[in-house]
Amino acid sequence: MTRTADLWGPFTPGLDPGERTARARVLAALARVYGGPGADALVKALRRLERDPGAADEALDLLNKLPTRPRRHALSSYAVIHRPP
Repeated sequence: MTRTADLWGPFTPGLDPGERTARARVLAALARVYGGPGADALVKALRRLERDPGAADEALDLLNKLPTRPRRHALSSYAVIHRPP
């Protein structure tokens, strides 16, 4: 079960499939850039999330297991990219 605090970005319920795909791809790219090969499982889960909203819990769990520094960098970059204009 996803906590309310985790309902952001590609994990937001009811997103248009195209928007979910875009958000998941951005987060996957940032996770790979900052997490390196150690983020491969997360990247794969985020790619599954593009097609299957049911993959959100797995992807979120893997994101939270990313080491602190790459997770913080990926999340802060994601926040800047998705900052309202």
